[in-house]
Amino acid sequence: MEKYFLTLELVENYTAGSKAKVDVEYFLYQYGFKKLNLYEGRTKTHKLATFFKKLYDVPFNRKEKIILAAHYPLLNPVVLKIFVQILKLRKYDITLVGIIHDIDSLRYQQDKSVIQKEIRFLNMFDFLISHNSAMTKWLVEQGFKGEIKELELFDYKVDRKENVKKVKVDKLEGELKEVKYIITFAGNLDPQKSGFIYSLENINFSDFLFYLYGPNFNDTQISEKNIIYKGVYKSDLLPLYLEGNWGLIWDGDSVKTCSGALGNYLKYNSPHKLSLYIVAGLPVIIWSKAAAAELVKKYKIGVAIESLEEIPTKLRGISNEEYQKYIGNVLILAEKIKKGEFIIGAVNKIINSVEEV
Repeated sequence: MEKYFLTLELVENYTAGSKAKVDVEYFLYQYGFKKLNLYEGRTKTHKLATFFKKLYDVPFNRKEKIILAAHYPLLNPVVLKIFVQILKLRKYDITLVGIIHDIDSLRYQQDKSVIQKEIRFLNMFDFLISHNSAMTKWLVEQGFKGEIKELELFDYKVDRKENVKKVKVDKLEGELKEVKYIITFAGNLDPQKSGFIYSLENINFSDFLFYLYGPNFNDTQISEKNIIYKGVYKSDLLPLYLEGNWGLIWDGDSVKTCSGALGNYLKYNSPHKLSLYIVAGLPVIIWSKAAAAELVKKYKIGVAIESLEEIPTKLRGISNEEYQKYIGNVLILAEKIKKGEFIIGAVNKIINSVEEV
């Protein structure tokens, strides 16, 4: 069986979306997948010429079964659909696998017609790798006709440099003598995306610190000294910089619940920051209605809450022995994530299914 991955000339930046795709490709290449780039070249004319050349000069063997994997969303799903249809007409035995990173019609709560349009694109795949069982159920209900395997957790490649300097401790931290809990939140800190951050001061977190990592922080909206901005770092290095006792998964503008489109999407996706916290060695605090809350319970790596207001009572009720068990489970899971075991496991299930046919 030949295994190929459709590359998109990805450039890594500070966002989780790019990091997740870069790492999926890295681990699949380690597993034996070969690169297939439909758009080599810099100019549009050159890219188009490359595409037509690939149509008639593909490196595939007609005597072998072929697995062709691709990210979803794609830069241009129509092009991929045409490409695969032509290859199948030319009698190549191709199985097309879509690895879902986001489903935009679900993410932005779009109407039924937009959802159905996206499902029609997804139906070009023979297999999908969804995030979790909640996403799988939604896809089936909306009309996806192929087979689905579940990823559960995104794998995370970590830069193994040992001489990484830790972030300097802010002087304000030394003044908070009674601090017992440090909660870390990493992500887009824009008030439009993570508005809840700017309402944390309305909760009594007298013996807590909040460490914030990521771009677009608006410090003019923060007056409490226990909310401390720690900076922004390359995603490969970020786990080595994260400090604290817990990693927080929350979204939206409310401390009471994860509301709106962002909150709704948490009911279906497995956030990449969950993997970030795990490889950083942090147990997790997550919204109880999030799909990934089931994974947190399954692997016993943290706690679920309905409201951020529950955090003080919830954490004070956890003994040191219980916390150390969470740490132990996190470290076991981190080794699997750093080796790419989740994406390779999902792909292996697909390969086994194809080989059985």
